[in-house]
Amino acid sequence: LAIFDVLEAAGHAVTRIIGQGLLPAALEIMDGPTIRAVEASAYAAGYPVDAGAALVVEFDGVDAGLDDDVLAAEACCHAAGAREVRHAREPETRAALWRG
Repeated sequence: LAIFDVLEAAGHAVTRIIGQGLLPAALEIMDGPTIRAVEASAYAAGYPVDAGAALVVEFDGVDAGLDDDVLAAEACCHAAGAREVRHAREPETRAALWRG
């Protein structure tokens, strides 16, 4: 989960991730109003309500090599202006992010 102050920065992160040749299983952008609506609902997942956007990036596959992909995607997010990147390795944490 990468948190951005502006929506456009999240879009730039997606461009960087794909441009690096990374192949995430899923990429989902939520804008600020969507984040606030989710957090005000029964599906609250812990997204910061002051964020301009959030980008959920999920990789799947064998563990060998995934860490490199995750770190590369994180670097892409930071390069695009992410103010925070959270990792969700536990199934419960991942499920909560997608529930939102």
